[in-house]
Amino acid sequence: MLQRIFLFLVIAVASPAVGAQTSAAQQKDIDAALTLTGFDAAMDQLEIAYRRSLAVGEEGYQLSVTQREALAQALTSFNKAALKKKLTEQLLPQYQQRPMQTVLSLQQDQIAAKFRRYERIASSPQQQENREQYVATLDEHPFSETRLALVRALTEATHTAAIAALIQAQADVDIAVALDLASAEYISANDSQGVLLWQRTLEQNYLDQFKQFGDGYQIYTYRWINNDELRQHIEFLQDKNVQWFMETALQGLREVLQKQREQLVEEFTP
Repeated sequence: MLQRIFLFLVIAVASPAVGAQTSAAQQKDIDAALTLTGFDAAMDQLEIAYRRSLAVGEEGYQLSVTQREALAQALTSFNKAALKKKLTEQLLPQYQQRPMQTVLSLQQDQIAAKFRRYERIASSPQQQENREQYVATLDEHPFSETRLALVRALTEATHTAAIAALIQAQADVDIAVALDLASAEYISANDSQGVLLWQRTLEQNYLDQFKQFGDGYQIYTYRWINNDELRQHIEFLQDKNVQWFMETALQGLREVLQKQREQLVEEFTP
């Protein structure tokens, strides 16, 4: 931990004042912070969530070829790269030097780099089948109560459950709205408050599900990281400055996704 404190002090001394930084430099810092905190890896689930929701939702609609093409084109704006760029722009006006310095001190931390590597591997769409198979056979991969407690503490510190619940609920509702508009039924356009209430309910349901069943996915993600490394990383993530950034980023993602849906509604509403 002393090494981490030293790294933070070095970066704090070396970093320029906020006024001396350009907007481009601050955007670069935010982008790096999203990666360092694991937020970027969590956003890998965006495209998986939207594909899953579309596969389930479109079964109830008989769309023409033209309608399907229009829907496919509209949904391209919900890809991770585009949304992360908008999230970075959304966070720019809220840039604060001290929290950013704390998060960016992870750039020189070997343990943090190890976490980022395994998070990236585990969250990639290519690993979805392996991840689900591991979770389904979790009894074959014994772990201690201490390990489970550490994994749960990490989940809370990284807001993993909240991010996952937001993304899946947003995807479900966005797909439902898109299908409704593409099929020219326009039910959702006439009940925007009902749509928001439905999303809040879905998000809470997914949050409850993740808390109940998410341990296996987290154990899979961090299976090659030992308990001492987990403790050190959790301690750092619980820092108030890191938590400020995570909470701000989560709210920023919520706002970006909502704006994206509003554009979708405008595009399809006559």
